[in-house]
Amino acid sequence: MPTLTKILINKTGGILDILGVEVPNDGELPVSTLKQAKLADPSCNLHGLITAGDVVVNNGAVDLSPQVGLAWAKNLTQDLTALHIDTENELSSVSEKVTPSANDLFIIEDSEDTYSKKKTKLSSFPSPLFGSGISYAESEEEDSTGSTTWQQKLRLTTPNLEAGNYRIGWYYEWKFANGRFDFKHRISLDDDDSNPLAETNISPKNTDNWRPDSGFETGVFLSAGVHHIDMDYCTSKSNKSAYIRRARLEIWRVD
Repeated sequence: MPTLTKILINKTGGILDILGVEVPNDGELPVSTLKQAKLADPSCNLHGLITAGDVVVNNGAVDLSPQVGLAWAKNLTQDLTALHIDTENELSSVSEKVTPSANDLFIIEDSEDTYSKKKTKLSSFPSPLFGSGISYAESEEEDSTGSTTWQQKLRLTTPNLEAGNYRIGWYYEWKFANGRFDFKHRISLDDDDSNPLAETNISPKNTDNWRPDSGFETGVFLSAGVHHIDMDYCTSKSNKSAYIRRARLEIWRVD
Protein backbone atom coordinates (compact mmCIF):
# COMPACT_ATOMS: atom_id res chain seq x y z
CA MET A 1 0.00 0.00 0.00
CA PRO A 2 1.39 3.51 -0.86
CA THR A 3 3.04 5.26 2.06
CA LEU A 4 1.59 8.62 3.15
CA THR A 5 4.37 11.19 3.06
CA LYS A 6 2.78 14.65 3.36
CA ILE A 7 -0.53 16.55 3.10
CA LEU A 8 -1.02 19.57 0.81
CA ILE A 9 -3.49 22.20 2.07
CA ASN A 10 -5.15 24.68 -0.30
CA LYS A 11 -4.82 28.28 0.97
CA THR A 12 -5.88 30.12 -2.21
CA GLY A 13 -9.34 31.06 -0.94
CA GLY A 14 -10.92 29.10 -3.77
CA ILE A 15 -10.75 25.76 -5.52
CA LEU A 16 -7.27 24.61 -6.57
CA ASP A 17 -6.56 21.84 -9.10
CA ILE A 18 -3.67 19.65 -7.99
CA LEU A 19 -2.87 16.62 -10.12
CA GLY A 20 -6.42 16.67 -11.53
CA VAL A 21 -7.98 16.79 -8.08
CA GLU A 22 -10.12 19.85 -7.25
CA VAL A 23 -9.14 20.76 -3.71
CA PRO A 24 -11.48 23.26 -1.98
CA ASN A 25 -10.19 26.12 0.11
CA ASP A 26 -8.56 24.75 3.27
CA GLY A 27 -9.07 21.30 1.80
CA GLU A 28 -6.39 18.65 2.06
CA LEU A 29 -4.75 16.40 -0.55
CA PRO A 30 -2.86 13.48 0.99
CA VAL A 31 0.36 12.81 -0.90
CA SER A 32 1.50 9.20 -1.21
CA THR A 33 4.82 7.98 -2.56
CA LEU A 34 2.99 7.13 -5.80
CA LYS A 35 2.11 10.81 -6.32
CA GLN A 36 5.52 12.24 -5.49
CA ALA A 37 6.99 11.79 -8.96
CA LYS A 38 4.02 13.58 -10.55
CA LEU A 39 4.33 16.48 -8.10
CA ALA A 40 8.01 16.77 -9.00
CA ASP A 41 7.06 17.57 -12.60
CA PRO A 42 7.66 21.32 -13.18
CA SER A 43 4.22 21.63 -14.80
CA CYS A 44 2.66 21.18 -11.36
CA ASN A 45 4.36 24.41 -10.22
CA LEU A 46 4.46 23.10 -6.66
CA HIS A 47 7.42 25.32 -5.81
CA GLY A 48 5.57 28.44 -6.98
CA LEU A 49 2.40 27.53 -5.08
CA ILE A 50 4.34 27.03 -1.83
CA THR A 51 6.37 30.21 -2.35
CA ALA A 52 3.20 32.24 -2.99
CA GLY A 53 1.53 30.78 0.11
CA ASP A 54 -1.21 29.15 -1.97
CA VAL A 55 -0.24 25.70 -0.69
CA VAL A 56 0.91 24.73 2.78
CA VAL A 57 2.69 21.43 3.39
CA ASN A 58 1.60 19.47 6.46
CA ASN A 59 3.52 16.48 7.84
CA GLY A 60 0.39 14.84 9.25
CA ALA A 61 0.69 16.61 12.57
CA VAL A 62 1.56 20.28 11.99
CA ASP A 63 1.86 22.72 9.10
CA LEU A 64 5.41 23.16 7.91
CA SER A 65 7.02 26.55 7.34
CA PRO A 66 7.35 27.65 3.71
CA GLN A 67 11.11 27.05 3.89
CA VAL A 68 10.68 23.45 5.12
CA GLY A 69 7.87 22.83 2.63
CA LEU A 70 10.04 24.09 -0.24
CA ALA A 71 12.92 21.87 0.89
CA TRP A 72 10.59 18.86 0.72
CA ALA A 73 9.38 19.88 -2.75
CA LYS A 74 12.97 20.27 -3.99
CA ASN A 75 13.77 16.78 -2.74
CA LEU A 76 10.94 15.46 -4.91
CA THR A 77 12.76 16.76 -7.98
CA GLN A 78 15.94 15.02 -6.88
CA ASP A 79 13.90 11.83 -6.37
CA LEU A 80 12.77 11.62 -10.02
CA THR A 81 15.54 9.15 -10.97
CA ALA A 82 15.43 7.11 -7.74
CA LEU A 83 14.07 3.59 -7.42
CA HIS A 84 11.09 3.14 -5.14
CA ILE A 85 9.94 0.13 -3.15
CA ASP A 86 6.27 0.75 -4.00
CA THR A 87 6.45 1.80 -7.66
CA GLU A 88 5.98 -0.82 -10.35
CA ASN A 89 7.84 -1.26 -13.65
CA GLU A 90 10.70 1.15 -12.95
CA LEU A 91 13.50 -1.09 -14.26
CA SER A 92 12.14 -1.73 -17.76
CA SER A 93 13.45 1.61 -19.03
CA VAL A 94 16.94 1.19 -17.57
CA SER A 95 19.78 0.29 -19.96
CA GLU A 96 20.47 -3.44 -19.99
CA LYS A 97 23.86 -5.08 -19.57
CA VAL A 98 23.60 -8.42 -21.34
CA THR A 99 26.68 -10.10 -19.90
CA PRO A 100 27.46 -9.16 -16.29
CA SER A 101 31.11 -9.06 -15.23
CA ALA A 102 32.74 -9.96 -11.94
CA ASN A 103 33.19 -6.33 -10.81
CA ASP A 104 29.56 -5.28 -11.38
CA LEU A 105 28.04 -3.80 -8.22
CA PHE A 106 24.77 -4.53 -6.44
CA ILE A 107 23.06 -2.70 -3.59
CA ILE A 108 21.96 -4.96 -0.74
CA GLU A 109 20.46 -4.62 2.72
CA ASP A 110 22.75 -6.54 5.05
CA SER A 111 20.61 -8.91 7.18
CA GLU A 112 23.59 -9.41 9.51
CA ASP A 113 23.99 -5.68 10.15
CA THR A 114 20.48 -4.34 10.90
CA TYR A 115 19.68 -4.38 7.16
CA SER A 116 21.93 -1.41 6.50
CA LYS A 117 22.57 -0.72 2.82
CA LYS A 118 25.85 -1.95 1.39
CA LYS A 119 27.37 -2.76 -1.98
CA THR A 120 28.64 -6.12 -3.15
CA LYS A 121 30.25 -7.43 -6.34
CA LEU A 122 28.92 -10.11 -8.63
CA SER A 123 32.12 -12.05 -7.97
CA SER A 124 31.11 -12.27 -4.30
CA PHE A 125 27.93 -14.22 -5.05
CA PRO A 126 28.33 -17.93 -4.32
CA SER A 127 28.64 -20.05 -7.45
CA PRO A 128 26.15 -22.88 -8.03
CA LEU A 129 27.66 -26.09 -6.68
CA PHE A 130 25.95 -28.67 -8.88
CA GLY A 131 27.85 -29.14 -12.12
CA SER A 132 30.83 -27.04 -11.07
CA GLY A 133 34.39 -28.35 -11.21
CA ILE A 134 33.59 -30.31 -14.36
CA SER A 135 36.49 -32.06 -16.08
CA TYR A 136 36.74 -34.65 -18.86
CA ALA A 137 39.33 -36.87 -20.55
CA GLU A 138 39.17 -39.42 -23.36
CA SER A 139 41.30 -41.89 -25.29
CA GLU A 140 39.80 -43.13 -28.53
CA GLU A 141 42.74 -45.34 -29.58
CA GLU A 142 42.65 -49.13 -29.37
CA ASP A 143 45.14 -50.55 -26.86
CA SER A 144 45.86 -54.09 -25.78
CA THR A 145 47.88 -56.07 -23.25
CA GLY A 146 48.68 -59.67 -22.49
CA SER A 147 49.85 -58.85 -18.97
CA THR A 148 48.16 -59.64 -15.67
CA THR A 149 49.64 -56.41 -14.28
CA TRP A 150 47.34 -53.39 -14.42
CA GLN A 151 47.96 -51.13 -17.41
CA GLN A 152 46.82 -47.51 -17.47
CA LYS A 153 44.47 -46.76 -20.34
CA LEU A 154 43.46 -43.24 -19.32
CA ARG A 155 44.17 -40.69 -16.58
CA LEU A 156 42.04 -37.66 -15.79
CA THR A 157 43.85 -34.92 -13.86
CA THR A 158 41.38 -32.44 -12.43
CA PRO A 159 41.86 -28.71 -12.06
CA ASN A 160 42.25 -27.32 -8.54
CA LEU A 161 38.89 -28.34 -7.07
CA GLU A 162 37.02 -27.08 -4.03
CA ALA A 163 36.26 -29.59 -1.30
CA GLY A 164 32.90 -31.29 -1.81
CA ASN A 165 31.01 -34.30 -3.11
CA TYR A 166 31.55 -35.25 -6.75
CA ARG A 167 30.18 -37.63 -9.36
CA ILE A 168 32.78 -39.66 -11.27
CA GLY A 169 31.67 -41.38 -14.47
CA TRP A 170 33.34 -43.66 -17.02
CA TYR A 171 32.78 -45.42 -20.33
CA TYR A 172 34.89 -47.76 -22.47
CA GLU A 173 34.62 -50.55 -25.01
CA TRP A 174 36.42 -53.85 -24.51
CA LYS A 175 37.20 -57.13 -26.24
CA PHE A 176 38.96 -60.27 -25.03
CA ALA A 177 40.74 -62.92 -27.08
CA ASN A 178 39.78 -65.96 -25.02
CA GLY A 179 36.39 -67.01 -23.64
CA ARG A 180 37.83 -69.07 -20.79
CA PHE A 181 39.51 -66.13 -19.02
CA ASP A 182 38.60 -62.60 -17.91
CA PHE A 183 39.00 -59.06 -19.12
CA LYS A 184 39.76 -56.97 -16.01
CA HIS A 185 39.01 -53.29 -15.53
CA ARG A 186 39.15 -50.81 -12.63
CA ILE A 187 38.67 -47.13 -11.80
CA SER A 188 40.89 -45.73 -9.05
CA LEU A 189 41.21 -42.36 -7.38
CA ASP A 190 44.50 -40.71 -6.43
CA ASP A 191 46.50 -43.93 -6.93
CA ASP A 192 44.60 -45.70 -4.15
CA ASP A 193 44.64 -49.07 -5.91
CA SER A 194 43.65 -50.93 -2.74
CA ASN A 195 40.26 -49.23 -2.68
CA PRO A 196 39.12 -48.69 -6.30
CA LEU A 197 35.89 -46.94 -7.16
CA ALA A 198 35.04 -49.86 -9.43
CA GLU A 199 36.61 -53.17 -10.44
CA THR A 200 35.21 -55.78 -12.83
CA ASN A 201 36.14 -59.17 -14.21
CA ILE A 202 34.25 -60.04 -17.39
CA SER A 203 34.28 -63.29 -19.36
CA PRO A 204 33.20 -62.90 -22.99
CA LYS A 205 30.91 -65.35 -24.73
CA ASN A 206 32.03 -64.08 -28.11
CA THR A 207 35.66 -63.09 -28.54
CA ASP A 208 35.14 -61.21 -31.82
CA ASN A 209 32.80 -58.40 -30.75
CA TRP A 210 33.45 -55.12 -28.97
CA ARG A 211 31.28 -54.57 -25.91
CA PRO A 212 30.46 -51.28 -24.14
CA ASP A 213 30.70 -50.85 -20.41
CA SER A 214 30.03 -47.81 -18.27
CA GLY A 215 29.24 -46.69 -14.77
CA PHE A 216 29.48 -43.91 -12.23
CA GLU A 217 30.06 -43.29 -8.55
CA THR A 218 28.27 -40.35 -6.96
CA GLY A 219 28.80 -38.66 -3.61
CA VAL A 220 32.58 -39.15 -3.75
CA PHE A 221 34.04 -36.67 -1.26
CA LEU A 222 37.17 -34.92 -2.50
CA SER A 223 39.36 -32.62 -0.47
CA ALA A 224 40.39 -29.29 -1.97
CA GLY A 225 43.14 -29.58 -4.57
CA VAL A 226 44.10 -31.53 -7.69
CA HIS A 227 43.04 -35.17 -8.04
CA HIS A 228 43.81 -38.05 -10.42
CA ILE A 229 41.32 -40.60 -11.74
CA ASP A 230 42.73 -43.65 -13.54
CA MET A 231 41.16 -46.23 -15.82
CA ASP A 232 43.27 -49.41 -15.82
CA TYR A 233 42.87 -52.77 -17.51
CA CYS A 234 44.63 -56.14 -17.79
CA THR A 235 44.03 -59.84 -18.47
CA SER A 236 43.40 -62.58 -15.93
CA LYS A 237 45.72 -64.95 -17.85
CA SER A 238 49.16 -64.10 -19.16
CA ASN A 239 49.50 -63.89 -22.94
CA LYS A 240 45.70 -63.81 -23.41
CA SER A 241 45.16 -60.38 -24.94
CA ALA A 242 42.72 -57.82 -23.52
CA TYR A 243 41.67 -54.96 -25.79
CA ILE A 244 40.21 -51.55 -24.88
CA ARG A 245 39.18 -48.45 -26.83
CA ARG A 246 37.00 -45.30 -26.67
CA ALA A 247 37.73 -44.70 -22.99
CA ARG A 248 36.19 -41.70 -21.25
CA LEU A 249 36.38 -40.25 -17.73
CA GLU A 250 34.39 -37.33 -16.33
CA ILE A 251 33.83 -35.60 -13.02
CA TRP A 252 31.58 -32.85 -11.71
CA ARG A 253 30.40 -31.60 -8.35
CA VAL A 254 27.01 -32.61 -6.96
CA ASP A 255 26.96 -30.78 -3.60
